[in-house]
Amino acid sequence: MSNVKKTRDQYLLELRQTVDRLKARLKLPGLAYSNEEQDKLVLHFIDRGVQIGEACFRVADLRTPILVMSRVLCEDFLRMFWVLQSKDNAANYAKSLASEPAKIGRVHLTRGRAVLRRKTTGEDVTAALLPEFGKLIVKKKTVEEMAVEARLGKVYDVVYRLDSLEVHGNTFLRFSQADDEMALLPAFPAIIAFLEAEILITDNRTTTADEILRHMRIDKLGGE
Repeated sequence: MSNVKKTRDQYLLELRQTVDRLKARLKLPGLAYSNEEQDKLVLHFIDRGVQIGEACFRVADLRTPILVMSRVLCEDFLRMFWVLQSKDNAANYAKSLASEPAKIGRVHLTRGRAVLRRKTTGEDVTAALLPEFGKLIVKKKTVEEMAVEARLGKVYDVVYRLDSLEVHGNTFLRFSQADDEMALLPAFPAIIAFLEAEILITDNRTTTADEILRHMRIDKLGGE
């Protein structure tokens, strides 16, 4: 994140340029046509980054959406970086994705909001099939655990934790219009920095946590 103070319009121009650079990575042959789990996940996060970056232009004057998107980009980046640390990480993450719809399905079935019926007879087979949902549910790592494992705990603490206040609506004791404007300006360099970091690790899979921390300009902070 840059230490240079810029105007909102300067940040938006830089954001526009960064989104365009990230969008170009979606067409890289080594990614677009790869069957590797890591590459598929990288494309997934790049596509999300492009969409979120584009959305920032539409809500550039609104505090809550900008800070929410900053936090989402932080989470996406931490997951993306963790996935690229090993093929096992990528496989575990991909496997964990099936857990979420399975959890939702199990909740609906156990609480009577949905019923499974045999197509040919209409027989209720919910009780018989419910255990199959449980088999799909795996314990997955939290974002914080991923960040710490990847040695990016500082990123989690500095951005993710602070932006989570806005995500969860824990900002009732606020804010004048001037406060909103003060909060928006630091959010833009953070958003740009995460999109740039996605470009960095896409282009160079050997990028280290130390290099990311220097890129984010938080390497001098104490602790891990």
